[in-house]
Amino acid sequence: MEIFGTIFWICLAIACGLWAGRLGRNSFGWFLLAFFLSPVIAAVFLVVLGSTRRCPHCGGGVPQEVVACKHCGRDL
Repeated sequence: MEIFGTIFWICLAIACGLWAGRLGRNSFGWFLLAFFLSPVIAAVFLVVLGSTRRCPHCGGGVPQEVVACKHCGRDL
């Protein structure tokens, strides 16, 4: 019966990693965080941090609501 709990834990960690990837974050890093810490805690962190996007000019991560990149100063 414990095998089902382990499989469920891994599935939740994968889902958390995929969700992080859709938000513009490192999918594998968030998968590892969710796997070793907790998928629920990782999901709460994702909600608190919000979504980001990549600057097309420098590749830096910037929040969705920003109109100019904080790294290179160019308009998005």
